[in-house]
Amino acid sequence: LQSNFVNTSCGILHSPPGAPSQPVPPAGESVAGSMTSTPSVTPQQRTPQPQLHRLVVEARRSQFSNSAGSEDVAAIVQAVVQFVRLSIDRVTVGERLSVPQTEDLHNEVVALTFVDLSDKLTGRRLRVRDCQLEVALYQLCEEEQPATERINHDGEEVSAAATLVLPAASLEGVWESLMFGADVKSRLLGYAHSTLRFADAGVDPAVVNCNRLILLHGEPGTGKTSLCRALAHKLSIHMADRYDYGCLVEVNSHSLFSKWFSESGKLVQKMFDKLHEHLADERCLVFVLVDEVESLSAARQACLSGSDPSDSIRVVNALLTQLDAVKRWPNVLVLTTSNITGAIDEAFLDRCDLCLHIGLPDEPAVYEILASCLRELLRAGVVSSASASGAVEPPAIYAYSELNLLGGAASERLAQSDTFRCSFRLLALSRACRGLSGRRLRKLPLLAHSVSLADCRRFRNDGAAGLLLDSFLVAMETAAVAAAPVGVSTNGK
Repeated sequence: LQSNFVNTSCGILHSPPGAPSQPVPPAGESVAGSMTSTPSVTPQQRTPQPQLHRLVVEARRSQFSNSAGSEDVAAIVQAVVQFVRLSIDRVTVGERLSVPQTEDLHNEVVALTFVDLSDKLTGRRLRVRDCQLEVALYQLCEEEQPATERINHDGEEVSAAATLVLPAASLEGVWESLMFGADVKSRLLGYAHSTLRFADAGVDPAVVNCNRLILLHGEPGTGKTSLCRALAHKLSIHMADRYDYGCLVEVNSHSLFSKWFSESGKLVQKMFDKLHEHLADERCLVFVLVDEVESLSAARQACLSGSDPSDSIRVVNALLTQLDAVKRWPNVLVLTTSNITGAIDEAFLDRCDLCLHIGLPDEPAVYEILASCLRELLRAGVVSSASASGAVEPPAIYAYSELNLLGGAASERLAQSDTFRCSFRLLALSRACRGLSGRRLRKLPLLAHSVSLADCRRFRNDGAAGLLLDSFLVAMETAAVAAAPVGVSTNGK
């Protein structure tokens, strides 16, 4: 640890520029820079060092922790690193671990999540000594329900939006549970980092255009809205060096349409006026979520054929005007979703900095979704790790990337072994589930469990053991066929 320094403003442990990261050595070994002498090593004796995997340890602080000074934060960060190095041998990327109550660290930190921001290592099991660790400290806001933002329009109260203080307990773990292909998560995080970097550097927006506007579009049930909420939660954790807290403002698009002629555009403007109250707080990172944005940004050419074309056009004009005004604030990010991009006005699409298509999960994403569901059911005891052969050891559920490294005859042999059998059955199931949305995939465990129960005790919580793993996997295969929407085959084609 002597070769590292702590950025106490954000609670993140970094390595000095240009210097290799040095993990804490086991007891009895010397640390570089200490007074302990070490034998000299000739160039011929040096062995190439393996490349370290960069992981962020998200350390969730206890609700009773009130240490706020820079020295206190630095001490907590050092304690987290020491606990991980000395107490944990291997970690699964994306996994959340509870800090045992017997540890002194538990007084300050109650849970640790190991995150790969590039999303390339998620699900992989890595040795801690092969990882370069950074620590991000955060504390959850325990508000259970979002607050309602109301605006007064001609004496009538209108529910314009719902606000949630971030990081929020209700969004904890959502980011890790979402599985996408094509580097969707890393592109979103990279975009957010670039917008803040440009603002910090004072880049002239008149020269380099930055509207702080993202559009996620694609089929229903692919996780677009959940991804927006999870992104806001994740950024509020990782940008704690710039902002004290975050605020998610979910716009209630349908309430902004007035029953009175030409009044809808005024409601949109009043909603954004309310938003400026949050933006004025420089300590707050504000996320504006507009779900199904086509309801506010319908193509104006198509509006001309409607029953009230002028009012619809005023709504679009008001939205575009307010988006142009909001982008001058450095502490805002506008997140929008749509299922039917063909209905959105071209001027809105032209303002979007990043348009990402969120399609149906590909094979790796399907596998990781099903694997995460199975891990959760095993943890909860709903499914028993005991197999029909009598083995009771918890099954190893490998990451898709790890299975992909095994090819040909080797994978065929390993598929029959007790160690890999469960993972390869999940792999076969994931290939049969191509074409299902993430929403449908996460329903499969419930459907599989419901068809597996055959006795009259199904409504009694009598402490009985969970379903056998082998039986449950068979039920999952049956449920996959039943869950397929009309026109979608589950034969892997």
